[in-house]
Amino acid sequence: MNIFHQCYARCSGIAAKCVNGGVSNPRHCSTKCICPAGYGGALCNTRPPACGATLAATTSWTTKKVTVGDPAITQTANVYKPCTDWIRAPAGKIVQIRVTALQGVNCSNGCWVHAIEPKIDTDKRLTNS
Repeated sequence: MNIFHQCYARCSGIAAKCVNGGVSNPRHCSTKCICPAGYGGALCNTRPPACGATLAATTSWTTKKVTVGDPAITQTANVYKPCTDWIRAPAGKIVQIRVTALQGVNCSNGCWVHAIEPKIDTDKRLTNS
């Protein structure tokens, strides 16, 4: 729709330097970006402000217990609450993730209720890749 209405053409020559697949926000061309899921900040170079943490990768396995969903909520609701963890590693190093158990996860139609989604593609806009 933005392409059809030529919203991005407004930012020609004054576009913000967006990273991680972000695009210039047509309402704030030179200062703000529209970021893909998992990225935030004016230029998409920080973690979104919601829950989560920036973790440092180590040379040995470490454990992080993650709870997906809120056990206090017993009824299904159309509420999507993303929580983004970033794992940082030194340049040239590869991050490995191992999921050892999933309990009580309801997964249907794309797992939008409970999900873990590692961003492993170089194009950070992609989901479920």
